[in-house]
Amino acid sequence: MAEAQSTLGTLYYDGKLLEKNEKASLKWQIEAANSGDPKSQFVLALSYLEATNGLKKNIEEGIKWLKISALNL
Repeated sequence: MAEAQSTLGTLYYDGKLLEKNEKASLKWQIEAANSGDPKSQFVLALSYLEATNGLKKNIEEGIKWLKISALNL
């Protein structure tokens, strides 16, 4: 299920098959990250580190998600 959530997040972010929607993209990436998908955990980490996808920059949260992602590879 996490992989499907991640894919849905990517589709909303890309805006090719679905209308571009950063809020929906972030929602599905967070769902996938919390479900254990390492790709989504990495995307979430970058979103916090680079203040993208509507998130405020949060270095601590970004590093946390990087570590979680690395542990799930």
